[in-house]
Amino acid sequence: MDKQKIEQEFIKRLETADESVAKEALNKADEILKKISKSADLKGFYDDVNIFFKMIKDYFDGKCDLPVRTVVAIGVALIYVLSPIDVIPDFIPIVGLLDDAFVLTLCIKFIKDDIEEYKRKCLFIVD
Repeated sequence: MDKQKIEQEFIKRLETADESVAKEALNKADEILKKISKSADLKGFYDDVNIFFKMIKDYFDGKCDLPVRTVVAIGVALIYVLSPIDVIPDFIPIVGLLDDAFVLTLCIKFIKDDIEEYKRKCLFIVD
């Protein structure tokens, strides 16, 4: 798996996306959660993805203020996961979902501080 190529693709998508990608992800939440729950490679991200969905839903509902770049990053990562054709196509056995897992990891690292602040200010969770 070429992590650098995957990271470059993630950044490229971030640079060209806007909030609409997060709305698209919200509209496809059931599909995304189903894919994650059925994949051994992605199951470990299920709770993170649920937080992602809460964050963008609260953002669009005006319940919690988040940076636009965070909302866009979440949307890009979730739509990337849903897409069967990406840097490593999902249909390739064993490695097909590793890039999806890596993109979710990148997103978590990219917005880590915003996730923690969201949990504190909007969910009232203190780690």
